[in-house]
Amino acid sequence: MNNLYKELPAFADAEKGHINVVVEITRWTHNKIEFNEDKWYFYLDRALYQSTFYPFEYGFIPQTSAGDGDWIDVCLLTTYPLFPGCVVKCRPIGMLSTIDQDGEDFKLFAVPVSKLDPRWDEIKTIDDLPVHVKEEYSIFFKEYKRLEKQKYDKITIWDWISVDAAYDHIKIAQETYEKNHA
Repeated sequence: MNNLYKELPAFADAEKGHINVVVEITRWTHNKIEFNEDKWYFYLDRALYQSTFYPFEYGFIPQTSAGDGDWIDVCLLTTYPLFPGCVVKCRPIGMLSTIDQDGEDFKLFAVPVSKLDPRWDEIKTIDDLPVHVKEEYSIFFKEYKRLEKQKYDKITIWDWISVDAAYDHIKIAQETYEKNHA
């Protein structure tokens, strides 16, 4: 398998609702790494402009196309940092609704399946996360572009959205991908 976006399916196990997530950015880094879907490599998009770091793994669901024209963004909660290109079988737990300079930009939150890391078994929905932790994540998405003046004023954080809505979002993004890549 060469192209992680075009050749890897969105669902690792559709019956169980398990998705594939390709990690682009590792937790605790200041580097925004992205995958080039056309040339099949990871590259440094930029270092964050301030001392903020990513509080989770950040990646995408393959074979999806979200409303902003990009794949579905995923914030993957893990016990230990991974590496760019790592594929992880996950369970969605909900989404954070945001708007940035490119428009509506949902952030899907997921946890590894039990076989990979049972520490996350009790987290079934976004509501199972502590309120303080959810506030940290919301603040991260509002503030991580603070020193990028042309982007910061266009960021709005809306609300947390259910796991059922997350699955609906994945289904729509899969259909859009299929239309765009047929």
